[in-house]
Amino acid sequence: MRLLHSSSHIEPLLECAEMLQKKHIRYSLEERENTDWGDEEYGTREYLLWIYEENEMENAKKVLEEFLKKPLSKKPRVQKKPSQDPTKAFLEETLSLDFQSVSKKKKSKRPRFFSSTYFLILLCSLLFLLGLFAAPKEPIPLQVRGKLLSVNPIEKILLFDYPKAYEILDQIIVLWGYDSLLRPDDLPPPGKHYYSQYLNQKTFNGIYPLLLSKEKRPPEKQVAIPKEGPTPFQKIRSGEFWRLITPIFLHGGLLHLLFNMAWLLILGVQMELHIGSPRYLLFILISALVSNSAQYLMSGPAFIGISGVVCSMAFFVYQRQRYAPWEGYFLAPSTFTFIFFFITSLAFLSFLGFILDYFDIASIPIGIANTAHIAGALTGYVLGSLNYFSWRNL
Repeated sequence: MRLLHSSSHIEPLLECAEMLQKKHIRYSLEERENTDWGDEEYGTREYLLWIYEENEMENAKKVLEEFLKKPLSKKPRVQKKPSQDPTKAFLEETLSLDFQSVSKKKKSKRPRFFSSTYFLILLCSLLFLLGLFAAPKEPIPLQVRGKLLSVNPIEKILLFDYPKAYEILDQIIVLWGYDSLLRPDDLPPPGKHYYSQYLNQKTFNGIYPLLLSKEKRPPEKQVAIPKEGPTPFQKIRSGEFWRLITPIFLHGGLLHLLFNMAWLLILGVQMELHIGSPRYLLFILISALVSNSAQYLMSGPAFIGISGVVCSMAFFVYQRQRYAPWEGYFLAPSTFTFIFFFITSLAFLSFLGFILDYFDIASIPIGIANTAHIAGALTGYVLGSLNYFSWRNL
């Protein structure tokens, strides 16, 4: 569908619609209210005339030009009974409906006690609290913490992968404590055996280290890569398929959690309302699978958060606003610009950090899973182009 004409009054569009009807051109009328409180025109209504078929757009423009040349009928429209003419009856019914009221009717058909978005927010919050209580209370030396993937038992179960090397370190910590990893040569013979096994393990840390190991670099600056190569997806290969999705439920701090949950509330509620819970959950699964896998392949299993899915939601809503604006998604252009600027800025910083690291100029660690953001954004853009996720399929 494409927009042909808009007006702040119904009468012009009604007359133009009648002319389109005579030419057998399919059209649709929409009434839209300005709900932006900060806008001076808050509360005003705009009426939009859409053309269904792309190949009818040229003929529709000719009809519009003809309509604009003729003077508008001065005859006042009085309240009357619905017209017997099917075309006029359809117009009267269409213009009497407000999209928000239609959405409320659709929403009322769903069980009010259940919302996938609220459940997801509750789940992420509970796992965050459980992680705080389950985390070890004893201080962990910084040198040791740098060797570990996680000290949180909840994260160990739900991370995308938890390679064998880290399980061996956990065994050493359980038997001899964190301080034993500061002086591995002082470990008893069984401990030295465990530590030797840890050193011989090949852990997949993404393709980033491979990109830094170009042969043209000086030998002293090359990153050591095992000849046989590490085995990726260790836990998933062993049957723990939930790890493909579950990193989105984990968050590294209160601000991280609040930021993601706020965006999830803004975007997720309206998406679930428009496409229904089953398709909404399918959208989350696809977005999580793509964004998590992309981030893992880039940097390994050390990532958490639902921001990849949130970026997918933002680009999905943006695409639906362009592709099907009559569906009524709300995402202010300035908000989308902020999200787009946020993603592209981090992508630029990541690329700059890689260049500086590659030429051994400086090391700029960026502790944000930006690959997940980019992959999620592309996924949302593609899914937003599919009619399967249209509100008409609800």
